[in-house]
Amino acid sequence: MRQRWLVIESEARKESDLKQREKRLTKKDTQAQSQLRKFCQQEFACAEDAFNAAKLLESQLPFHQLAIIEVIEDGQHRGRGRPHKDSQPTLI
Repeated sequence: MRQRWLVIESEARKESDLKQREKRLTKKDTQAQSQLRKFCQQEFACAEDAFNAAKLLESQLPFHQLAIIEVIEDGQHRGRGRPHKDSQPTLI
């Protein structure tokens, strides 16, 4: 079986392909930003859980890489109502 192939390239096709690629990358970028925004609002039990979840998120983003991962520990006051002036928040 003999086959012949003729490949024709045009500038219009290249422009169209580049435009489509740019559109797909922009869409993936907005999706990644949305996922990262949701991730930053989550609370975790410990720093290790946060790092593991960040690595999992990074593996789900094919075109993005998390370069700097910073864990911020947030304390809360126990009990109901306004806390005393000199009370210190406890880490959860």
